[in-house]
Amino acid sequence: MQLTSRPRIHPPHREVWHADTGTILNRDGDRRDLETYRVTPFGMYGRRTFRRPASRAVGQRAWLLPGLGLRVISWIARPGVVGLEDYYIDIARTRVVGDRYEMTDYYLDIRVYTGRRAEVIDQDEFLQAVAAGLVDQETAEWALSVAFDAADGIARHGYRLEEWLARDHGIDLTWP
Repeated sequence: MQLTSRPRIHPPHREVWHADTGTILNRDGDRRDLETYRVTPFGMYGRRTFRRPASRAVGQRAWLLPGLGLRVISWIARPGVVGLEDYYIDIARTRVVGDRYEMTDYYLDIRVYTGRRAEVIDQDEFLQAVAAGLVDQETAEWALSVAFDAADGIARHGYRLEEWLARDHGIDLTWP
């Protein structure tokens, strides 16, 4: 794999989801309202609309799954947009503190095209962050393990994310 050069690697992205107020404090420090949200024994769900008119998606539905080290996103595509993955998965540690879900995204992502394939992406960004000391060795090993365990599990279930989560982890994702 050839690393692409980037001018400056950013620190891991952090978000704080507030289950008590239904808001997200995003990586830029901006507070965003969730239109719909709920907490379950396995995580927190939230849906929000984007303010960026240039985006290919008008919003996202997402599940934070702290026990698995994942944030699973289902984009809400703009009319006429094709080719988006069915699910976009961030490899992310989420610490639950009271009503707060404190998520740190560790660069690696998985694109899932249901029934067809799953791709682990952003390895170049991940390796640059590790080399720059933004991710320690223990966290790097954890992130790699989570990414490839998830990709393998999804593949073993015919590239069906929801089937893998239900059968192997007892997690039934719903998308209100």
